[in-house]
Amino acid sequence: MPEIPCCERKMPHLTLIYPAWPKLPEQTEFHLPPHGPVCLAATIPEEYNICFIDENVDTLDLEAGTDLVLLSMMLTCQLPRGFEIAARIGYEVVQPRSPCNSDQTIDFSKMVIS
Repeated sequence: MPEIPCCERKMPHLTLIYPAWPKLPEQTEFHLPPHGPVCLAATIPEEYNICFIDENVDTLDLEAGTDLVLLSMMLTCQLPRGFEIAARIGYEVVQPRSPCNSDQTIDFSKMVIS
């Protein structure tokens, strides 16, 4: 039986994205599955289809259909790319503010929490 690409199955579809980050010239290249997204994926019920995209080794297609996008970032250097992805799929990115700026109102209805 041929493998059906994960984005074509007829079940609720989740896309879990681990954003790429800029590598340092002397940084050793490694391709291990990131621990956080793997643990998160293990908790999602079987009736959901999960596509896991590690941008360090996979190509992200933001036009592919999905019901929910989850972003997982382990390194602070991944935040700019994570915010870029969130903005491109239509979410307003609200960065945490200091309690000293508590006079500002934040709309939590469309928010990405890092």
